[in-house]
Amino acid sequence: VVMNYTIEIKDKSKILIGNVGELLSQHLPNKRVVVISDTNIDRHYHSLIAEYDHILIGLGETSKTIHTLDMIYRRLIELEADRSTFILGIGGGIVTDIAGCLALYPLRFWVRWMPAWVARTE
Repeated sequence: VVMNYTIEIKDKSKILIGNVGELLSQHLPNKRVVVISDTNIDRHYHSLIAEYDHILIGLGETSKTIHTLDMIYRRLIELEADRSTFILGIGGGIVTDIAGCLALYPLRFWVRWMPAWVARTE
């Protein structure tokens, strides 16, 4: 039997641990969701996240780069995500670190300024 646990952080964030299917159905908002995960999560839970747009990142610490963030932001723009889109990180430390980093830069800011940043770095 898998138990579900919720850890609340200052009434602003929640860490949910437990059965992924139950957690998704109980906690996802009724708005657009984009899932960020890795290939291991996709292999095990693809049927649960297939209904959502999803972005897969690489495995391991080498995935924690500005290039990974750039790839994710480009994909979010392709998906026409906006600041109301719910970003859900499903995975271990690497995935949740990346998803948390995404939260530092609201999509509306990134979309407004990314073209200049890309032009300077290419």
